[in-house]
Amino acid sequence: MITHIVKDVIKKSSESETRLVPNYALLSSGARIIPHLTSSEYVGYPDEFVKRQVLKMFNIKPTQSKLAKIVLTSNNEAGNCFCFTGTHGQLAIHLSHNIKVTSITYEHLNPTLALDSDDMRRAPKTFEIVGISVDSQEKHDEYIQLGSFYYKLDGPPAQNFEINLQNLELLPVMKAVILKIMGNWGNDELTCLYQVKVHGYVSKKI
Repeated sequence: MITHIVKDVIKKSSESETRLVPNYALLSSGARIIPHLTSSEYVGYPDEFVKRQVLKMFNIKPTQSKLAKIVLTSNNEAGNCFCFTGTHGQLAIHLSHNIKVTSITYEHLNPTLALDSDDMRRAPKTFEIVGISVDSQEKHDEYIQLGSFYYKLDGPPAQNFEINLQNLELLPVMKAVILKIMGNWGNDELTCLYQVKVHGYVSKKI
């Protein structure tokens, strides 16, 4: 009983704290997806040939993911997510401001709102954060590794991941970040992302 109470307090504290920190990956504030650096949306065609032909015959559209920009909003109801095929993919965000990145928050669907167990197995498990500086030409060799992280499925829906670099002040100002998903919680068909938040501060040197 006490354990559940403690977990609930930690969960509420984590969620409230990230809401009080500026989010530079918010669509309404000017953030946007970088399409050519982002995985394609999942399109679910049936495996069986006959079923695929039926879809074509009656002009029925296959199951398709929401657009990637959904992760830049705060509507985290079941199904309001960006999904890509498989367990590895990436999402690139051009931030609303050029900032010194200090942490990332990822918020998945609350388990109490899940329609079935697959909703949670599609959550990211391990991922990397890569930064693109304001001076970068978006070439791969100019990307800056900001860390590797682990999303806990039994933790709160919103989890914050700090950029634990010794010389954070020496990092360049970033105009964009890339979330590289390295694995999910058990669904081989697709991985789904709900909301990504990027925190930091606007450098006085800008």
